[in-house]
Amino acid sequence: MNLRRTVSGSVLAARSAAVYVVAETGLRTLGLRRTCFVLGVRLSGPSSTAARTTLDTSRLTGRELRALRVARRVLRLRAVNGTCLRSALVLGRTLRARDPEIVLGVRRVGDRIAAHAWLRVDGADLDPEGLADRYLELGRPSGNAA
Repeated sequence: MNLRRTVSGSVLAARSAAVYVVAETGLRTLGLRRTCFVLGVRLSGPSSTAARTTLDTSRLTGRELRALRVARRVLRLRAVNGTCLRSALVLGRTLRARDPEIVLGVRRVGDRIAAHAWLRVDGADLDPEGLADRYLELGRPSGNAA
């Protein structure tokens, strides 16, 4: 294995882990809007009626794809709470040069309401879990909503 590639992967993993810690701490202390601001990821505005499209990953650079793969591996670690919201924050920070936004959605599951978060990059959805199309998109929280 190439030593340069191994070191690069280790740096990417450490960076993703640090972003995760900032995201987790921010969500617990600052709320969602401020955490998004700290990480440089926009929170989606009012939902549009336009048809959703899935991000064509061939539009991403090799470096971006590798960083996303490493971040997803970090988010799957046992000690990490890799929920969809935390994943969206970490992956959004990873792709911050593309000005990503976090999209929140809800749906009814029996007598409960379920929520989901994913990224929108270049106008297309990036949802590693592939659940975005099952959720009704929400607008941006107002006031002091977390």
